[in-house]
Amino acid sequence: MSTFDPHEDLYALLEVPPDASDDLIREQYRKLVQQYLWDREKFARLNRAFEVLSNPDLRAEYDKQAAIARPRPDASALASAPPVTSPPEAAPTVIGTPAQDLLATQQIADVQRTQMGVRVTCPVCKTETSTIDGYCEECGFALEGAEAVQEIPSLEMPELPALVDALGNVYTLRPGVNTVGRLNADVLLSDPSVSRSHARIIVQNGSVTIEDVGSTNGTFVNGQRLTPQVPVPLSDGAEITFGGTKLTLRMPGAVSVAPPSPEPVLAASAPVTQTLTVTAEEEVTAGAPAEEEEEVVAYWCSDDGTMRVPLSPGMYTIGRRPSNHIVIPDPYVSGNHAILLVEPDLVNIEDVGSTNGTFVDDTKLIPHVAAPLPFGVKVQIGQGT
Repeated sequence: MSTFDPHEDLYALLEVPPDASDDLIREQYRKLVQQYLWDREKFARLNRAFEVLSNPDLRAEYDKQAAIARPRPDASALASAPPVTSPPEAAPTVIGTPAQDLLATQQIADVQRTQMGVRVTCPVCKTETSTIDGYCEECGFALEGAEAVQEIPSLEMPELPALVDALGNVYTLRPGVNTVGRLNADVLLSDPSVSRSHARIIVQNGSVTIEDVGSTNGTFVNGQRLTPQVPVPLSDGAEITFGGTKLTLRMPGAVSVAPPSPEPVLAASAPVTQTLTVTAEEEVTAGAPAEEEEEVVAYWCSDDGTMRVPLSPGMYTIGRRPSNHIVIPDPYVSGNHAILLVEPDLVNIEDVGSTNGTFVDDTKLIPHVAAPLPFGVKVQIGQGT
């Protein structure tokens, strides 16, 4: 729970009126946070103000306490107050920043923009992201000059859970939905026994769950085959097998993973290789044609006619990242924005915690709650419909 000082005018800090809408508060915060990235104290105060005013319960409590702590002066006191003298002439300003400071800031930003490919911590959603596109991969926040955020200890990226294979390769799991499969997946496994859309792993509130999405060769947790479309919680050290590929879950705070010694790898590789040979052959002879022949039950179409995606039974991820099944290159669309769960006679849509939300017929979806999507209904994601 965020704390606040009722004597501090948080509205003035964000330069908005006390009756400002949530959208205005969010827009003003994003503008000011870009302006004061190099001012640690001001940046921290802006973050604290946004956390309070963007939360309806905290905002109501703050308004109540602020009214008591900072009562308005009466009219007579204002009338008897001495005239206000004009302050001494100051340096010309642009959007509240002295011109010479703005020039120095611009020079720093010019240098930092040359460091393409650097990964930084987003000041809004606190996830690690690339600076190549200029926007956060998760929430769409403009990242111009955001490299300096790395110097602020309070904004360091928290440790995330990961999957580790027998050779020590690490697949980091990001907050929200992580798709697993052989094609366009967050956890990409180049194994013929792994289905194109094999499973999904959800990281939320410190817990990790896994769900098989109808793969050909199944998903196994500690040797037990999962029932398709049924989420199962995972714990640190769980061994997960996708087709013939075995991975181990490592949760934050666990002992760092080192590549296993040759003896255990050789001892464990024999049954894995045997399983791979069998399941790969089964999928090549029977599974792959079945996936190619899946019936199209619906189409995902844009209003402007530029997008028409056929939907067969299964799960489809939607977002700005190229790894999604449905890619929407819009800065208002999150990296992982929503998912479609397609069945032969029903389509469900689920927002996976996007920054700007998912709307069905102008109704905003509750994050992580699947909702039925009747055919012909309009869905707004980002700026498109």
